[in-house]
Amino acid sequence: MQSDGDAEPSDGLPRAVRALLREHIRSIEQLDLLLWLHARPSESHSVRAAAEALGSSDALAENTLAHLARQGLVTLSTTPSRTHYAPRTEQLAAQVSLLAATFGGARAEVLTFISTCALDRVRDAQGRAFAHAYLVHGTKKE
Repeated sequence: MQSDGDAEPSDGLPRAVRALLREHIRSIEQLDLLLWLHARPSESHSVRAAAEALGSSDALAENTLAHLARQGLVTLSTTPSRTHYAPRTEQLAAQVSLLAATFGGARAEVLTFISTCALDRVRDAQGRAFAHAYLVHGTKKE
């Protein structure tokens, strides 16, 4: 995978979209719900409505919304339990708008990139676990 400092990425995704996906989106459900909320910026939604939009359980929708809120992409209110699209910064708003504009023509590329990032996170975690085990246990002395 090319770094952001290299020439244009081979998948054709804009750098801002790649950065948004790499830094803030961990799953297809998060992507789907973010795009659904982005398309309805002036509306607030219940967890049930979000679950119906995802075709999932309320628990999955609630966890997905909580992640998006931690990432500064949506706001959650607890009385009553509602959410709406509200990026914390203009940069995030611009990245999400670019993602929404790009997604229709590059669905496969976006989904592949999310999957690649997930695999990279797993590999990184495995490497850290191995390094930690090596540091804790050291090498055997005979």
